Amino acid sequence: MFARPTPQALLIGLVCAMALSGCVTPRVKPVTSAAVVEARAKVGQKPSACPAGELKEVSPTLASFGFDEATLSEVGHERLGQAAAWLICHPGVEVAVLTRGEERGHPDRDKELAGLRGQAVVTELRALGAQSVVHILPPGAADPLQGPHLVIQAAGRGW
Repeated sequence: MFARPTPQALLIGLVCAMALSGCVTPRVKPVTSAAVVEARAKVGQKPSACPAGELKEVSPTLASFGFDEATLSEVGHERLGQAAAWLICHPGVEVAVLTRGEERGHPDRDKELAGLRGQAVVTELRALGAQSVVHILPPGAADPLQGPHLVIQAAGRGW
């Protein structure tokens, strides 16, 4: 039949089982770094340099583009800079980007140009530090957002 294990074999088996189960290694709770604690404390707080201002002062914002271009004009950069600064101070506000092409020429090109302009607006807002949720709407689409939100019109100069 079976041989009885020796006490020494039982002890070795017990020690191995304890080592494998983690009983021998003490548990250490990780310490949260000061940077993480500071960042968590600032969640939802507005930056100290936020200018007082209401949504109606920045919405709608016109992000202007050159004719048949998807590159922001100098004025467009300036206006998006103001909008981004406001969004940084109001992190919960969503953005609706109403895109428009030149409404001349082929409809597919117009739709493509409108989409590129919408992406240029989002890229610029992100580069300026705004992290709001942004909805890019195709030409002619109704604004689906219900609550207070910033409207940015991405349009060219036209003819």
